[in-house]
Amino acid sequence: MIEKILKTLNDYSMLGGAKKITVALSGGADSVALLNVLNSLKTIFNFELDAAHFNHKIRGREADRDENFCKDICKRMGVNLIVGSADVPQIANEKKQSIELAARECRYAFFETLETDLVATAHTASDNIETLIFNIARGTGLTGLGGIPAKRGKYIRPLISCTRQEIERYCEANELEYVNDSTNDIDECSRNIIRHKVIPALKEINPSVENTVYNCSSLYASDNACLEKAAATAYKMALKNGAIDTKVIADLDVAIVSRVLRNYYSDICGSAADLKHIMELVALCEKGGTISLKGKRTATNKNGILKIEEPLKKTEFSVKLDFAENEFFDSTQKVNNLLLKNMIDCDKLVGEPIVRRRLPGDTIKLAKTNVTKTFKKLYNEYKIPLGERDNLPVVADNKGPVWVYKIGVSERARVTDETKNVCIISVDTNSHNGGRINNG
Repeated sequence: MIEKILKTLNDYSMLGGAKKITVALSGGADSVALLNVLNSLKTIFNFELDAAHFNHKIRGREADRDENFCKDICKRMGVNLIVGSADVPQIANEKKQSIELAARECRYAFFETLETDLVATAHTASDNIETLIFNIARGTGLTGLGGIPAKRGKYIRPLISCTRQEIERYCEANELEYVNDSTNDIDECSRNIIRHKVIPALKEINPSVENTVYNCSSLYASDNACLEKAAATAYKMALKNGAIDTKVIADLDVAIVSRVLRNYYSDICGSAADLKHIMELVALCEKGGTISLKGKRTATNKNGILKIEEPLKKTEFSVKLDFAENEFFDSTQKVNNLLLKNMIDCDKLVGEPIVRRRLPGDTIKLAKTNVTKTFKKLYNEYKIPLGERDNLPVVADNKGPVWVYKIGVSERARVTDETKNVCIISVDTNSHNGGRINNG
């Protein structure tokens, strides 16, 4: 088994010169074996080793038993242990999540707090086949067929090519104690049904099915990585002004096109698209027209430009401009930054100020900056939702915008201690009158 692990470390360049590695230690056979292996390799690869245990507070005394076991085994191995905990059942109930999902989110949130270069988790070839079968059962593409990645960011899985049987034999040969999670014996979740019923049936067909599936999923992951790289390049070329130029991707294979559209959907909507919507977007690229998406969004392909639109927010802005002598700012006073962002120097305006929405080509150089930016770039930087952008009020003079709602005032119209006359801008909003802008 050691040879397998060393090959995995080498094949995926897992360690990458890491100076500190932390093992995610549950107390089960897999994580205990992983801790023991990495503890024996730390002097060879010159890294410091820690362990981290997370108590999910799911199994009462049994969970506390696991925590105490981890403390004991780390003490015997001379490994520092970091312990975290959370009341996962309560969190799952509050978030209306499954226990399994809440546990995973809490566990990985804990891992993110660790001061370490890499976190080594004890996922195995047996876990990999369970994950792959689960993905197939609920519907998946090539990404799901790739199973559990051997390495993702700072998370590494040195045991990913080893089966659970191999690990249990390793523990026995090295006289390693471990604890068992009693919930693994109950067929109440999908993964346990797969583990206890589906995989034994597959082993009757192929006794080495875990290794076979691991090799296959590695190939699928490699194929998918190639397609993802090609899609990323195509997406970069096709994305123009927040929309997809379908002419750029018209001659590409649907495997690339679907990934381009998936990435676009994710960037615009902030969530993953389901297969149904991806296929609808692919068809939209070919035929044109408009389709409905989740969250009352729409996607339209007009003249070869496909764009996902946010639902228009029904907001009315009432903008009031108050003119006064400058009694707010001089070299001896400190003024609230919010007021300064909504106050302009009247004497620097060219013509009368007006309130309007943004126009094509609008740019502004914000106060105390040396860079002129388009409104699109500013709205992206300030994370203004797409559906709001065309509706937000702008104050402009004859030379162009001098103030932008939620962002601030231009450099050329900002108030200084030499300002004599000011215009104070105030905005009231309502959410039922169709997005009109009223001048106060």
